[in-house]
Amino acid sequence: MDEAEDGRDNAQEAFQNADPEEAEKAADQARDAAEEAYDICDPHENPEDNDKVQEAEDYADEAEEFAELAKELEEEIQQLFEESGLDEEDYEDFKQGLLDELFGEDSDFSEELTEREKRIKEKIKRRDSLMQGRGLIRCVNWETGAIKAFPENETIGDTWIQITQFFSPFETKNGKQIVVDRTIAGAVEMAKGLGIKVLHSNKKEAKFESDKADFVDALKKMRMFQVRSTGNLAVKDGTTEIKY
Repeated sequence: MDEAEDGRDNAQEAFQNADPEEAEKAADQARDAAEEAYDICDPHENPEDNDKVQEAEDYADEAEEFAELAKELEEEIQQLFEESGLDEEDYEDFKQGLLDELFGEDSDFSEELTEREKRIKEKIKRRDSLMQGRGLIRCVNWETGAIKAFPENETIGDTWIQITQFFSPFETKNGKQIVVDRTIAGAVEMAKGLGIKVLHSNKKEAKFESDKADFVDALKKMRMFQVRSTGNLAVKDGTTEIKY
């Protein structure tokens, strides 16, 4: 059980460092320890009734959640950095500054995992207001799909379009309206929120395993993409492709 707890703690530390590789290793450590606890349990006893076995299982579950959050956090930080327009050599300082904001002594993060996850998403989604506070606007290049932040007073080329938010007609299972950027990544996020399988996506295009009218209509209302749907009687749903 101690090894499972150590794995959970190590995964949490790796998460706070936005280090998904180390978090994954720690989660594997916790899971191995939980499985070992099952193996050494008295064969005449139901493992589900053994408090130590269940505690090890809980530690393993928490470690795996931290590993998933570490991956999401690193991806968000990388995206924020790309949008900042800073030079590559500034990445580590940028990353550490954001981590200090999230987890430093003055951070208002709760000790609870669910609260931590919620607040990460809230703080990361502040990127629009943070960019505006720095006098920057986020734009997407419709030819390459690249996203970059420009000073408000800078003239940008015709291939760049300012990114705005799309308030979709859909809600999450918790009844919260799905709001995403008008970008390929935003469309992918909306699809995932609806449980629609993403068959392919990159900076310039995406393909979804759905041609449902309300979903296709929402993609068109984002007014950023060429939208093409193809029905297929061999599967439950057809597919829909988008590109800038």
